[in-house]
Amino acid sequence: MTEINETQRSTVAQTADQVLVNELIVSMYGGIALMGQAQHKQMTKDAIDLAEKLQKSHTKLTEELKMYESDQMWLIPAGECDEDVETRQSLAKKNGAAYQQEWLELLRSRHETNIQKLEAANPNDPKLKKMGEKGVSTLKDLLSDIIDIQQSSYAA
Repeated sequence: MTEINETQRSTVAQTADQVLVNELIVSMYGGIALMGQAQHKQMTKDAIDLAEKLQKSHTKLTEELKMYESDQMWLIPAGECDEDVETRQSLAKKNGAAYQQEWLELLRSRHETNIQKLEAANPNDPKLKKMGEKGVSTLKDLLSDIIDIQQSSYAA
């Protein structure tokens, strides 16, 4: 998971729960933008379908987290972090199989990191804890899809 930049950090409150939710939202913003880009690249149909599925899933998770933050009266991050923008811009220079391979590896890494972060978290709020457990399950399912497409891409 990427870190929040200094502009975003100023909106992050002090509790561990707030930091966790903000970092997840910022990561999701980056993921949503990456999925949008991927849908316009020359990749296999399976990979493009995965990009659409991930974009929908990440958008739903982001909206749920933003609603939770709003209910808590916390400040919501405005967008993705600078590192995610730079990564996406660098990746955009690639096409076809080279793009797909690097994109899938990036997705795998991001999902593994977010799963680890959620599993290590110990939210104080029971509602946030339940959301985190659901998020881990969703991310593990999505990671499995990513790995399946990676393996089929390498086998082709």
